[in-house]
Amino acid sequence: MADAKAGAPADFTMPIGRALPARVLTGSIDGDVVELTIELAHDDWDMADMNMLFHLDWGDRNEGEIVEGGDVRLEMRLAPGLVDQARRLGDDLASAIAGLASDHPLRGTAAWYAMRVTESVPLPPALADKGEVRSGFTTKWNDEPPPS
Repeated sequence: MADAKAGAPADFTMPIGRALPARVLTGSIDGDVVELTIELAHDDWDMADMNMLFHLDWGDRNEGEIVEGGDVRLEMRLAPGLVDQARRLGDDLASAIAGLASDHPLRGTAAWYAMRVTESVPLPPALADKGEVRSGFTTKWNDEPPPS
């Protein structure tokens, strides 16, 4: 199982200008689709959740919830208008985004649309070394592209 603390630290900027600490785990570019996976500490997830950051509007969420209290993983898609900026960052998107200045548009919470939000589910001791089970919810952005 991968180390839950792996990933490059990066602060994302909330619309109010406040930093939201995260760890950037993976990033990919496939044509016009740019995806990024980050992890938030549970307290930072509470901030993102209550403020509907990363386009997590209440009406855009499917059934499910985050309840365990551990780190929360967000799999996100970039707003179409910023794809060209992401392409210029090169092949290692996760490291490149983590290395950007905190005021860069790709580090803003409004630039990303959360598609899947999950947390690790504790397994019984007999199964703990078998892998990981995640629980949470998807959003409408999992099934449709963000608006242009």
